[in-house]
Amino acid sequence: MESFYSTMPLLMFFTNKTHPQPTLKFDVTLNTREAVQRDFLRYTSQQILKVLRNEQSPIQEDLVVNAKDRKRQVWERNSLSISLWSSKVLWQKIYYIHQNPVKARLCKYAEDYYYSSASFYYSGDRRWDFLLHVDG
Repeated sequence: MESFYSTMPLLMFFTNKTHPQPTLKFDVTLNTREAVQRDFLRYTSQQILKVLRNEQSPIQEDLVVNAKDRKRQVWERNSLSISLWSSKVLWQKIYYIHQNPVKARLCKYAEDYYYSSASFYYSGDRRWDFLLHVDG
């Protein structure tokens, strides 16, 4: 029997001039792994911080750093990047990420954790309007 994650379409960010929501944009002149990762981390941190500000979440205070170029930091500076060379590996990593709040006992089920995309996959929850399914 296939797992839930092996049957879902791929999640991707894309650039589309007609799409009303902000989208992830890459500098095509510097389309290296490092540039793509940098742009992805910058975009996702901005979106996460925007949601936390709008909801006046106390989590914001846990992200405060003493840095010249930022007040808050969402991601580790030297994050580990893993090649997602197959759909199976991609869904394995998404499942792993979704299980982190469950393992930390922040929730009983992954889709119950508010700041997770798990509810997007399980029930089509659209609170994160920048998430998309792309058939891959």
